[in-house]
Amino acid sequence: MTRFENWSIQVHLGQYRIPRLTSSALYLCGNVYGHHDIGNGRRIKSSKILGLDIKDKLVQTVDAVYRLGKPDRRYIEWLERNKYSLDDLLLK
Repeated sequence: MTRFENWSIQVHLGQYRIPRLTSSALYLCGNVYGHHDIGNGRRIKSSKILGLDIKDKLVQTVDAVYRLGKPDRRYIEWLERNKYSLDDLLLK
């Protein structure tokens, strides 16, 4: 299964978001590994996120399901500054 490392959830590149606090389309951004067409370690933005399971570390997008590795440290810092944690990343 394709894996994202150094990942974050964004509305646009560089604009972090919490899924439950926006009505905008969300994307997974990070370094991809194990993709059949993209070289390991390349930084990409996924297609639109349809589902997110933080507990099982899975993200479903329009065209794939990804396993989540370590989140981007800057994203974690952003979450903490805004009084959130990874557990707050729930799509409703």
